[in-house]
Amino acid sequence: MININEIRLGNWVKGFEGWGEYVEVSYVIMDQFLQGNTSRFNPIPLTPEILEKAGFERQRSKDLEDVWVKKGVGISADGYYNHDIKREYLHQLQNLYFALTGEELIINL
Repeated sequence: MININEIRLGNWVKGFEGWGEYVEVSYVIMDQFLQGNTSRFNPIPLTPEILEKAGFERQRSKDLEDVWVKKGVGISADGYYNHDIKREYLHQLQNLYFALTGEELIINL
């Protein structure tokens, strides 16, 4: 389930029957969240494939750990930003990316 305070317009979530596999949060979907229908949508787990679709590129850090980087924002293979901020889901990464860069994270799902 997704916490309502983590959702913004433009975030991507897993849909349910009739909505499609992935849906971008629009005013209609945001209204579903505001009405308490959060169980209809699920977060999209961060995977290497999702990170690639968001334009992140895999790099090796100095300690030989895989890091996914885009415009100076790096996410470790286990979902950490700056070693202490855990991001497990795409909508969380979208929000972090926006907070750090002031730009929306474009994703080709």
